[in-house]
Amino acid sequence: MQESSPRYTLKKYERLKSQKIIEGLFKEGKSVVIFPFRIVWLQRPLPTRSPVQFTVTVPVRAIPKAAHRNRIKRQVREAYRQQKALLYQPLIARNNNGQECQIAVMFIYLAKKELPSSLIFTKLTQCLKHISKSCI
Repeated sequence: MQESSPRYTLKKYERLKSQKIIEGLFKEGKSVVIFPFRIVWLQRPLPTRSPVQFTVTVPVRAIPKAAHRNRIKRQVREAYRQQKALLYQPLIARNNNGQECQIAVMFIYLAKKELPSSLIFTKLTQCLKHISKSCI
């Protein structure tokens, strides 16, 4: 019997939608810019079973057309879905050691034009590695 590959899914409870938590990100959260992203994150208990909740924002000023903004958001979500293990593994290990740890993350797209998916993928990988180093 063949082993199945790990499932890289993105569940509804992994998405950050709470206005209260998003406001807390900007009030208390840490921030760093790794172009084309500004990442804002906050380490605190979240009302979910997921160790990480995330959201993606593409400002209208940067990308005026909604279709282009939606495409960028899809690209970022896909890159996150494939690379989220970089962030999950250290958090799960920390939670297994008895230290309760959850993170809320927002990715803000800063570029003024659409970038190739491969570049978004590599930059998002750098972002996730930076977050995991600073939180753990």
